[in-house]
Amino acid sequence: MVTQVQFGLCLARWVFNMMARLWFLSATLLSFQLIAGPTTVGPLVPTYIAMPERVIAVGDIHGDCRALHTVLHKAGVVDAEFRWVAKNLVVVQVGDLVDRWVEDAKVIARAQQLEIEARDAGGRFYVLNGNHELMNVDGDFRHVSEQGFREFDQYRAAGIELVNGSLAFSHDEAGRHYAFRPAGPVAQWLATHPTILVFGSRFVAVHAGLNLRYANYGVEWINYELSQFLMGKWRRPGWIDDDENPLWTKTMGRDLIPWTRQELRAVLALLQVDLMVVGHTPQRAGITLDDGNALWRIDTAMSRGMNGTPLFQALEITPDSVRAIGDR
Repeated sequence: MVTQVQFGLCLARWVFNMMARLWFLSATLLSFQLIAGPTTVGPLVPTYIAMPERVIAVGDIHGDCRALHTVLHKAGVVDAEFRWVAKNLVVVQVGDLVDRWVEDAKVIARAQQLEIEARDAGGRFYVLNGNHELMNVDGDFRHVSEQGFREFDQYRAAGIELVNGSLAFSHDEAGRHYAFRPAGPVAQWLATHPTILVFGSRFVAVHAGLNLRYANYGVEWINYELSQFLMGKWRRPGWIDDDENPLWTKTMGRDLIPWTRQELRAVLALLQVDLMVVGHTPQRAGITLDDGNALWRIDTAMSRGMNGTPLFQALEITPDSVRAIGDR
């Protein structure tokens, strides 16, 4: 006769086996999804797009609306009044719109307007997520000025209600926290942006860099996870805390050594592109390149918050050429 204990053990074993099979099935389906080729994960976040005739790539802005206007004006993207005049041109800004200077809300508003104007003209203005956007989502405000908090006072009352009784945020910080928290109004806008964007077989744009581990993890999956987290629909991805993730790594920001050069080539081969474009690590003497022209670093510290002489440069990429434009 089967005892209750034996029955319980048999039932537990059956449940465990069924769960294991379901996990294997879901992992298999996910692997098919990640290798399926150029697609979009979810309705909001592009990952692979066709390479247009010309792309302008712009580095870190760090809360300086003058920097955004100046570099785009020098590249022929906007006019003196900050209006889109580039028709069907495609622009990609590689993240870190915010922090260090005092005009974060103004920069965000301008970027949102440029997204609309570019689309209406037949072009595109893409903004990638950077580590400073994610720092604000996490409530890490170490690079925010007093003015940077006041800019979000429209959300102050809602923010105070949200943080009521919490010691994590002051009332002065509450409005910014409310705006950037997952599912907050700014975070929902960030959720529409990719972290990694691949332009045909020409190049990949990413804020800090992309190593082989994260390329194998899946660029579509990275975009999807972060987008879902920012919309407040999913847990915080564990890889955000890894210093080598695509938002934080410094590996591609320094001169490459043999093993990092080899890794760069492996990533480009995996994604089937010619080159990588990154920001994040300031290049105070101007845009730099490495490994022939396989890696381009375009954060030229143009924000007044970077405490140096600003250099307003952008990168022009076509199917057969790459060059720095703007200040010399």
